[in-house]
Amino acid sequence: AAAERAQARLRQLVSAGALLSRSLEEQTTLAAIGAVIVPEIADICRIDLLDKDGILQRKLTRHVDPEREAAMREFVRDHVSTEDSPGSFAWTVATGKTFLANLEPADIERFADPAFRSFVVDFGLRAACVVPLVARGRTIGAMCALQATSGRRFSDEDGAGIVELAQHAALALDNVRLFGESRDALRDAEVANRAKDEFLAMLGHELRNPLAPIRTALQLAKLRHGHL
Repeated sequence: AAAERAQARLRQLVSAGALLSRSLEEQTTLAAIGAVIVPEIADICRIDLLDKDGILQRKLTRHVDPEREAAMREFVRDHVSTEDSPGSFAWTVATGKTFLANLEPADIERFADPAFRSFVVDFGLRAACVVPLVARGRTIGAMCALQATSGRRFSDEDGAGIVELAQHAALALDNVRLFGESRDALRDAEVANRAKDEFLAMLGHELRNPLAPIRTALQLAKLRHGHL
């Protein structure tokens, strides 16, 4: 049974790697990650990425139930958890730790952050695995896989599999970032090159304007000198 589970996890990783290598566009890559996790591995998948100022931006909310997905997207848009709430994205990014827990109703009180507690209750979370997204030694965000309506739980093996998937996802998303930066740099270089050409053209035009009367004056002076 353990060998079969290991083989299944390996197949998932191979499939995920192939799927995530198909695009260098952010939305396509995020959608591919969500498709890998929901519904086969978890009921819910969320991803936040750090922007250039180090602020987490909501990037992906995937729920097995489209109606609940819309409600969850609205909830996470309006609520921000704090770093001192274990299991929140802010805590995961700040500590670099993975949070893995199967939740019981009595566990709710241990969450001090009201927004995080409300999230657990409102969406009926039964299990959570929250992992940092780290690529090339740099934390770029956080990802979570959550169980809710299915009532499924996470084993330690499940947690290890999600961590491995997160590594693939982080690398794919970082490739997207690097591609975007390269594209922006190329666009900036093209803009700078056009600006240089326009400046040289303007400079040539401006230089030609005062040269015309100078040439005329020299020609008149030459004629006058010839008459003398």
